[in-house]
Amino acid sequence: MNRCSLLLLIVLGLALSLFAQAPAGQAPQQQKKQITDPEEYKVYVAALNEQSPAKKTELLDAFLKKYPNSVVKEDALELKMVSELQAGRDGTGSARQLLQVNPGNMRALIILSNIFLQTPLSKSDPQFQQKVSEAEQVAQRGLKELPSFNPPNIPPADLQKTKQATEAAFLQALGQVALARDQFPAASEQFRKAAEITPDDASVFYRLGDSLIKERPAPKYSQALWSFARAVMLEGPQALPPAGRQQIDAYLRQTYVKFHGSEEGLEALKQQAKSQPFPPPDFKILSRAEIEATKPFDPAEMSFEDIAKALAAGGPRGQQLWDGKMKGQPLKLAGKVVSVTPAKAARTVRFAVNDETKAKPEAFDVELTLANPLTGRLPVGKDAEFVGMANSFRPDPFVLVLVDGKVTAGVEAPEPVKKAPVKKAPVGKKAPAAKKPA
Repeated sequence: MNRCSLLLLIVLGLALSLFAQAPAGQAPQQQKKQITDPEEYKVYVAALNEQSPAKKTELLDAFLKKYPNSVVKEDALELKMVSELQAGRDGTGSARQLLQVNPGNMRALIILSNIFLQTPLSKSDPQFQQKVSEAEQVAQRGLKELPSFNPPNIPPADLQKTKQATEAAFLQALGQVALARDQFPAASEQFRKAAEITPDDASVFYRLGDSLIKERPAPKYSQALWSFARAVMLEGPQALPPAGRQQIDAYLRQTYVKFHGSEEGLEALKQQAKSQPFPPPDFKILSRAEIEATKPFDPAEMSFEDIAKALAAGGPRGQQLWDGKMKGQPLKLAGKVVSVTPAKAARTVRFAVNDETKAKPEAFDVELTLANPLTGRLPVGKDAEFVGMANSFRPDPFVLVLVDGKVTAGVEAPEPVKKAPVKKAPVGKKAPAAKKPA
């Protein structure tokens, strides 16, 4: 995890006032705590005055080890936690120590929730369940304690913004917990609540889109794509970093094309999502299948398999294909000869055109009535090409009946007719004389 990005998130997204330090040489005023031991006070003030986050962390750590029961232990742990984050270190240890001192310490709850949000989870991790359970408890406790969190010296407007951003962070953590448990509707609900509170936070819209698209058995593609688009288009302090925005934009484009079938409408979607956080109630992106279902049929561009499926399915579209595009129209096809009747001067030929039909013995899906008797040979089992006028069909098993047909390729020349040999009289014998009339 990038600790620098975490610190940036804390400073920009969760209000710097939460971590404001007391003036140099003074303990935080809101605590109204006084150190009576001069040596302890001296060590504590030295740590407060240190400007280097790394050095301050060391001094505070030393102070806490030397004075483990200090009256300012909670304050020192808070300062140590913030200094660790500023130095690019992991502040979770100090945050957990803070919660042992004060289970309702808001700063510790916020830090742990945000670190959880930025830490990738793996179900193969032996501590997976423990991490998820801890994050759930922290976020729930944070939401419970938040209404009473009123640090002094913060203007009411700033405090309101801070509490809204903090509430959104806890809700996102609960959403991430639900997502880790594959509870997708619950995750989407929590992320949406967070997005309603902080509608300009790109990260929450990315998480909302992620939960929506992972829903099973039916991913909510339209709403998910809208959320991804907003995550990409948001600008300002809560926008995604350039690299992250580029990565999510590429994912959005790929997913949109895979679902919709083309990039048509994608740029318009981005502009819509930029202008408002959530889609209208009737918003819908048509899927590839839905678009295909609305296209008018063109038999010339359809495979025989698609034609057979559409006609066999019936309904308005199947009827539209037959009545408006096929009936009485010529159709060129190719298939395996199944039968020829009669054997000589054939007038009816049955073909297997679909691969599935070809695999079944004696099965056929086209019956062709020839306009003229067949003059050549059409061997059974061989492939041939033919044309005929679409006359009727049977849906199950599907058979298309063509009339006024002609076999255009695959006809072999007829076998030559063998003439009977001429009988000759035996040598040395005369043919019997003709009888005279009586």
